Formats: sequence, structure tokens, C-alpha cells
Amino acid sequence: MKLGKQKIISIIALLIATAIAVVFLLPKLSPVNDQGEYVSQDGVTGGSIAISNDGSKVYSDTNYGFSFFYPENFSIGAFADEEGTKTILVQNAEKNTGVQIFISAFDENITLTPERIKKDVPDIAMSDVKSISVGQEQRSDLGVPALRSDLDANAVSFNSNNSSGQSREVWFVYKSNLYQMSAPIAASGILDTIITIWHFN
Repeated sequence: MKLGKQKIISIIALLIATAIAVVFLLPKLSPVNDQGEYVSQDGVTGGSIAISNDGSKVYSDTNYGFSFFYPENFSIGAFADEEGTKTILVQNAEKNTGVQIFISAFDENITLTPERIKKDVPDIAMSDVKSISVGQEQRSDLGVPALRSDLDANAVSFNSNNSSGQSREVWFVYKSNLYQMSAPIAASGILDTIITIWHFN
């Protein structure tokens, strides 16, 4: 599937809209169920939240079969649209910072590369480009192992400029789904934590 110019424009528009939603709406949102209706934190159907022994939180997504840890002073919300995409927001409203995870169907099961991104989206601004591995740290307190090497979950990490400022991006393809993670540069440490302790079931 080609990451066309129209799609990247839509993604940038979504990032801007999400940034506004993060500031004003996220404290009111809860994870979403399969019918697109918001549900309370104690009744999550599209995912679940647990607390680890050290006080950090773990979000498990039942739709896509993954989990990740995030800090205890952050909250999480998720919503889906009619096209079957899912957006997960990991947010600290007081500090006005957070991470967005955007998941959409991708009709190729490939290892994404910087060259492929530039080929499909030639106008995208990319700097400090790196190839990184997803899920390399083990969490024995919740029985979450590091990803096996045969899962082949390698990602492209880069910095990008858009109308809302500079962001850190991590993109990868897994089981024919495109994962696009984005955070302001100031929140890149939280993004690194999520990526390092990411586990596909």
C-alpha cells in the first residue's frame, strides 16, 4: 500500500486535531468499545489497563494483540473511526505532553525502511533517521517477555517538522498493520519507554 500524499496530509491533519483533543478532551475520554461507544476505565472492551509491581501501568490492546507500559502519572484513551483505524493517546494533561499511536491497515507485510517512506511520501521531512528494534526489554513482574527475533518488528525512527512543531516519529509494519507513533520532542523519552517495552502477544 502506498503512503500517498493525500494520506500523509490526512495524517498531519489528524495529528493537529489530536493535539487539540489531547489538551481539551482526553481527561473526559475512556477507551472505546467495538461499537464506537466510549466506556469507563473499569469496563474496557477494546483494551485493558493493569498496574505493575513498580506502580507503572500496562495497556493491553485486544484488537491488535499488543501491550506496553507507560508512567503512572499518564492516562490513556482510544478511539476508532469508520475506516477501521485506531488512535491511542497516552497523555499527561497537566504537563500538556503525550504520545499518539495511530494504527491502520497496510496491505503489505514488510519491514518498513526510510527509503520506502521517502518513496511513498517524497515531501516528508525526515532527520536523525535510525532503524530501531521494537520490544527488546523483558518485564518479569508481569510476565512480559522481550519480542522474539523471528517476529521481525523493526521500526524507523526519525524527527519531523509539521505545523504543530517538531515531533519524534516511530513507524513500523507488523502483520499487515501500519503503526505510526508520534510525540513532541520533549516527550520522546516516554515514546522510547513504550517502544522498548512493547510486546505482541
